Amino acid sequence: MVDARVTLAPGVESLSALGASEPEALLGGVALQDEARLERLAQGPGWSLFRLPLPGTPLEDGGPLTSPPKGSGTGWVRLLRFDGGPKRRLWSARFTHPRSASLAERRWNLVCVLRAAGVVTPEPLAVVAEGSAVTSPRSAIVWREAEEGVPLQQALRDRRGKDRALVLDALGRFLMHLAASEVEPIELDPLRLRVLGEGGTQPESANDACALEQVLAARTGPRPAPVAGMTWREMPEILLPEVLDGRIRAGRSAQQLEARLSAWARLDAAEGLSRVDRLRILRGARHDGWRALARV
Repeated sequence: MVDARVTLAPGVESLSALGASEPEALLGGVALQDEARLERLAQGPGWSLFRLPLPGTPLEDGGPLTSPPKGSGTGWVRLLRFDGGPKRRLWSARFTHPRSASLAERRWNLVCVLRAAGVVTPEPLAVVAEGSAVTSPRSAIVWREAEEGVPLQQALRDRRGKDRALVLDALGRFLMHLAASEVEPIELDPLRLRVLGEGGTQPESANDACALEQVLAARTGPRPAPVAGMTWREMPEILLPEVLDGRIRAGRSAQQLEARLSAWARLDAAEGLSRVDRLRILRGARHDGWRALARV
């Protein structure tokens, strides 16, 4: 059995809950419980991304369980494996923030930082790295697949009036939280973001893998209307559906927000965002640029 570091989310009792008999199964050295259903989604130098069903997940929606679930429910997860690749990436992960001994642990640490700042991400479930005193070329991270919400592009195209305005407000708030995290994601594509319906949110419980690092917000039910006939309408949330690579650049939140806003001209081109739309996004991000835009 390979010597490995294993970190599990509090709600995951063991690797068997993810269909792995041992760490080596996630690393790719031995077969997973449901290896035949493992789907390769993408690959590159030293990494491969897979889609994997949790134990018991039906073969089709609404179908019978294939086996007893093992503590993590049913459904699909993403498995990202690293095995070698450019050494400069591994050394960069080791000596830039957040300092991590493997590329998978780097992703795990970044997810925790993002969630602590209020960025909605998929739920991380496990991270495994081959034992090493300094760096681990072989590692893997598992997170729950994001099944909810609609693509941001679709939401901006289909929603009208107040519903669309709420999406723009939520996008601004997403940018604000992203800047506050001080995480500089690599290759963050705005068109791959997803919009969760009003009231949707990432897990907010003590069982969350990053619970000790994120701000917990309890919802106790519908809030009373302060004025007769008035109703509450929660803003939708923007979901970052992938576990991204990146780094932390402390003290650069304002510059990061500027860079992200200017780099997202593609979103303007794809959706034809108006001056008023951009104003709402900037206001949602609490960015001083909205004042200058309002004066134009």
